[in-house]
Amino acid sequence: MRWLSIMAIVAIVISCGAPKEREPAAKSAKFDPYAKLTEGEISRFIKAFPIFIEEAKKHGKALEKWESKKNPLAFAGAYGEFMGRFKALDATVRAKTGVGVEDVIATYIKTVITFGMLEAKKGMETYDQAISSIEEQLKNPNLPEERRETLTEQLKLYQEIKANIDTMMQKIPPENFELVKKYREKLKEVLEQID
Repeated sequence: MRWLSIMAIVAIVISCGAPKEREPAAKSAKFDPYAKLTEGEISRFIKAFPIFIEEAKKHGKALEKWESKKNPLAFAGAYGEFMGRFKALDATVRAKTGVGVEDVIATYIKTVITFGMLEAKKGMETYDQAISSIEEQLKNPNLPEERRETLTEQLKLYQEIKANIDTMMQKIPPENFELVKKYREKLKEVLEQID
């Protein structure tokens, strides 16, 4: 599980600016979780993600030596080694799949957000039922004040969660839902490689 930290570090480095090459690189992938997914992206991701995970594990193991070091020099050493390993990781993944680490992570973000929203959508019926039930209970004029306060807080929480999910659902392009549904089983198989 420790190697997974390399994935988080890679995402941070990329979003802050990956190491620059001397020659201008192709335009960076956008890390917008609500950007449109394409069938080509999904296909490349299914091929590239297992290789990315395999290679990230190797680099993550090598970086474990820096985990317990807390002094600034150790941090500088870890960062320096990470930057070199980032380039090696990107080059290896790109050579084996034709897809760079940026693209893998960008597709990963969009795919996981869409998966999450599909699961949340399944739970929306439960939220609707809970909201209706609480609203019905609050209509009771004989409800003790303490119980009324508790139910009012629960209702507020459920309504906020539902509103947040609705907002996020609206931000995701419908095509993303269709693609994730279409490739759901293959994507689940690929994503389960994160243990």
